[in-house]
Amino acid sequence: SEANGQDDIKWINGSAGANGSWSLDVAMNQFSTYGSYNAHAYGTLRNGSTVFLGETTFEVDEPSWNIEIENQNEEAGTFDVVIRDIESASGVSQIQVPVWCEEDQNDIYWYTAERQSNGSYKVTVSIANHKYHAGEYKIHTYLTAGNGIKAFKEGPRGTMEAVHAKVEAKDATGEQKTYRVTVSNAGVFGDLSNVQFVIWSEANGQDD
Repeated sequence: SEANGQDDIKWINGSAGANGSWSLDVAMNQFSTYGSYNAHAYGTLRNGSTVFLGETTFEVDEPSWNIEIENQNEEAGTFDVVIRDIESASGVSQIQVPVWCEEDQNDIYWYTAERQSNGSYKVTVSIANHKYHAGEYKIHTYLTAGNGIKAFKEGPRGTMEAVHAKVEAKDATGEQKTYRVTVSNAGVFGDLSNVQFVIWSEANGQDD
């Protein structure tokens, strides 16, 4: 490829055809960049010497797509990243979406987008996958095309507000004998196997 000089150069034997022709089918999954490619041909004569036969070029077009954030749910701590308007000559093999909040990426999570019936791809970002960090979320997308070459595009920034379960206490009978303490929306923190309630009076600290 033209990118980075000849760092990806490969010498591949061709196959003889009729009337002195030789050919080669170049599998693009051997390479990693889009753009212009050079093809030079060298022949080996019967006496062992090498002769330059000629050259040509060809183009491999980089895919394009759009990225949007939809369906923000503050209570659940989720939003969708939707990849649409995809143009890729060789189709789409996979789309990966790394998302993180912290600058050092200690909360990065790699999502794999799922194809939708309308041809778009979607991931649902959950604050639970990012250590429940609130703030601005960075979104990158990596599209692996059908030819095996990966392309990159940065997405818009998302935001997450801190999520909290709702805890309430009510007098169960109105006689101040029993109080019902309830926590709702606890599922935002994952699949809980147990919840402990810690109760104490304000008087004398936590002596009770």
